[in-house]
Amino acid sequence: MAGVVFCDDRYAYKVALSPKTHIRLAEEAEWFETANSIPEVRPFVAKFIRYDQKLGVTTRECVRGKPGGVWGGGGSNEQAAEIFDRVEPYMLAAGWTMPERKPDSIVFGRGGKGKIIDASHGAMRVSDRLLDWIEDTIEGRRPYVLGENVRHLMLFLQDELGEKRQISQARAKKLVERLQALGA
Repeated sequence: MAGVVFCDDRYAYKVALSPKTHIRLAEEAEWFETANSIPEVRPFVAKFIRYDQKLGVTTRECVRGKPGGVWGGGGSNEQAAEIFDRVEPYMLAAGWTMPERKPDSIVFGRGGKGKIIDASHGAMRVSDRLLDWIEDTIEGRRPYVLGENVRHLMLFLQDELGEKRQISQARAKKLVERLQALGA
């Protein structure tokens, strides 16, 4: 839904479908960049190359093979679930949730090795990474995602405060106050 993917001999290019989805692809690129920086995660995700904000194009490794199949059990489905389960704790520690577990999120290439190739839906910032993002958004250093407003930012923050993850409570409280002052 966020873009169309084209592969050449080496790379996959995910092109934004509209100006609004440029931001979603930028966030997907940030997720892949983080995933590629974690040694325990790197073997299970497509290699991130770059994101061109002006053109709305993400460049990553082109993983040729077959998608993970329908989630529900059997063969590659279990392997795909195993990859998500293995990667998730590291991504949470880095301030990200996992992308949506959908059939084509993972491709199994040569030798049956699976790699996550899609993080455009479901991957969300958490913990202090979320606080950084909200702060950057309030300060105008980041655009709102798909027309979100300060109420959406407050909902993200309230959801995170309800989780049992590490988060700076004092910093979160200050952001709640700032968002309330902006009309949330």
